[in-house]
Amino acid sequence: REKEEASKQKDLRIAEQNNLIVELRGRTEAVIANRYIVETTATLHERSAGRMSSSSLQGSKNFTYTHLLDNKKPTQLSGAAKKLYNMLAPKIKERIDERSVCSELSDIFHEVSKGIHHPEWLQANASRGIYVGSDSGPLGVALGIWVAKAQELGHISYPVVLVHSQAIVARVVGGKILDPDV
Repeated sequence: REKEEASKQKDLRIAEQNNLIVELRGRTEAVIANRYIVETTATLHERSAGRMSSSSLQGSKNFTYTHLLDNKKPTQLSGAAKKLYNMLAPKIKERIDERSVCSELSDIFHEVSKGIHHPEWLQANASRGIYVGSDSGPLGVALGIWVAKAQELGHISYPVVLVHSQAIVARVVGGKILDPDV
């Protein structure tokens, strides 16, 4: 039991240090952090729930099904996630339905491997900071919801800029969706 607790504390310290590194990098450059934020949130969520042996994949699923999807209908967002979706949807130029966002969230660990494929645009148009998002489709909205909930729970503490279709569409700060210029 002592060994397990020591391992848990070590994982938490590593996640906290990694959060600090990303936050410090974001002060000097634009950092695309889709995968990093999902993995860190998954680890911190699992450790806070007392689970030691979960993978990042399982942790991301546990976070999603605990906080973001409706327990009875996983093709619908939870009440809190739905509020975030309603704040984000008008900021995105294309119409993105809730079911598509749920689909991305249910498999977000694999989806974030796709990354943002316009880093040249980001480097040319973005100032310092930590960015998440997608080229198009529901992944950007799913990531915005994920980040807001992770901030609300204290898993990440820094502001994050949401990018969609080569545009900065929002800032996520303290679990709240804000206009991009705030």
